[in-house]
Amino acid sequence: RNAIAALEADLAAARDVAASPAPAQAAPATPQADLFGGPAAADSLTEAVAERLEALAARAEANAAALEAAVLSA
Repeated sequence: RNAIAALEADLAAARDVAASPAPAQAAPATPQADLFGGPAAADSLTEAVAERLEALAARAEANAAALEAAVLSA
């Protein structure tokens, strides 16, 4: 039961991060922009945030699968 509670907490935390609004960005100096309105060339912060979100999404999917398996076996 503790494992299920921990998985539920991890899943809730990942959902909170995914649902949080993106930080405001200044308008680009050139007409070229990416999907998020930032400069076309991604900076290290943007890459780090994208990698973190991808890792959280993968972790949330794994936790959801583990939670489902735990519920089905209970």
